[in-house]
Amino acid sequence: MRIARIGRSLAVAGIWLAVSLISAVQSSVAMASRGSPAPFRGLLFDAVIDWGTCAVFTPVVLWLVARYPVMRRPALHAPLHLAAIAGLVMAKFVLQYGVLALLLDDPGVSLRDLMARRFVAEAVLFAAVFAIVHAALLYDRVRSQEVQGMALRAELADSRLDALIHKIEPHFLFNTLQAISTLVQRDPAAADAMINGLSDLLRDLLRSDAPREVPLATELASARRYLDIMSIRFGDRLTIAIDAPDDSCAALVPRLVVQPLLENALRHGVASSTGPATLTVTARRTGAQLEIAVVDNGRGDAVASAGTGVGLANTRERLHRLYGAAARLETTRLAGGGFRAALQLPFRAAA
Repeated sequence: MRIARIGRSLAVAGIWLAVSLISAVQSSVAMASRGSPAPFRGLLFDAVIDWGTCAVFTPVVLWLVARYPVMRRPALHAPLHLAAIAGLVMAKFVLQYGVLALLLDDPGVSLRDLMARRFVAEAVLFAAVFAIVHAALLYDRVRSQEVQGMALRAELADSRLDALIHKIEPHFLFNTLQAISTLVQRDPAAADAMINGLSDLLRDLLRSDAPREVPLATELASARRYLDIMSIRFGDRLTIAIDAPDDSCAALVPRLVVQPLLENALRHGVASSTGPATLTVTARRTGAQLEIAVVDNGRGDAVASAGTGVGLANTRERLHRLYGAAARLETTRLAGGGFRAALQLPFRAAA
């Protein structure tokens, strides 16, 4: 706090010193153009005394504007500022005359004459300083409101993203439990294996401190654990392939972004077919873009064909909130049978 005050004081002194220098130069040029040049040192001395005494009262102006801003209560604070301007102008002349009397044997002007000749000009000057400080205060408040607004919007976006993730987790859990329930009576051993696999997977997925974005390698590791569980349910008729080169695995992706695509393929594609089924996960980096695709050869249903399932809708909204127009989810019903869901993401390498 003390350092900030010193910094403000130095800034005020520097501004008024610069004004003094400019004023002295202007006076020197004007007098030289009229053919009556004067020593620059004397002109600079007069300017520093004149403007320097204004600098002494600048902290008072700053305090008055901060404490009694006109925009808060105009009817009360505006007259207060006018009275303050009159008082500060008189105090400035008293100080200026006292400094001149102390440094010079003959100030060359009386205090009364000094006030009579320059009171209005000095009052206008102090009014301008009040206006400038008000403008700076207003700008600072507007900027603060903008920063607060951006922070609130960011918090709202984070809350919505968290809500979307929390929608995905129960959706995934319910689908998996439904798959287990179909095996409890028919194949208890397989159901038990699925429960054990599910507990391991949930331990990883439902961490409260999990980041929003993870390397694709981490996301695919979770996907493999989930697919291992589903392989127990579908048995030998399901063939799974994952193809992700090392350069794509280094990319950052939203956590659980592949999960809804897998659930959609298994629930609406594989589960609705009776014959052999294949599910392929591919990841490819193309320049600044990363594509993650999940393809199945099932016959699908109306939801899968339209690409409007709950999981896919949530995924689209997550992508929009995280990346805007830079990311998208495309769904395609394949001509030969099957369904393709492809994520297009901006490529960002994990640290």
